[in-house]
Amino acid sequence: MPSTTFQSQVPTSDLLRDIILWRNKKQSVVVLLVSTAAWVLLQVYQFNFLTVVSWLAVLTVVSLFLWGNLIRLLGKEPPNLSGLEITEETTIKVAMSLRIVMGMTIPPIYVKYEDKIRRCNEKVKKQWRTYYDMFDEKVMKKVKSKVPITTTTTQEREIKVE
Repeated sequence: MPSTTFQSQVPTSDLLRDIILWRNKKQSVVVLLVSTAAWVLLQVYQFNFLTVVSWLAVLTVVSLFLWGNLIRLLGKEPPNLSGLEITEETTIKVAMSLRIVMGMTIPPIYVKYEDKIRRCNEKVKKQWRTYYDMFDEKVMKKVKSKVPITTTTTQEREIKVE
């Protein structure tokens, strides 16, 4: 009976296999540290995913800003980034992925927190109404008092027409 080896039908890359099997120790340690940090932030400290992503985005922008200014201050030549571009195909794929994720997460969140969302909506409406009334009282009444409004009666209009 010939011996056969089991081959998985799931396509995997060599990089992923090396990380999982700890053949590339540096990348495996980085993956372990990042996943542990994410778990600690999300589960232990109860941070929201959006908060963590926002912090990472701000950190990235600040780092790029400082890096660009330091290169200019040191008089070094900035790297050639002409090959770095986002294609329309990539943008469409990202947009479709976001639509799918939002379409799968927002309805259950709304169902779960519908009462809180409605209360918050009412608070926001009340607050905006207060702002509108304040604006109307302070600004619009002053404008109306400075601009003379002439009212003409229908008889005056008929006289002017003749």
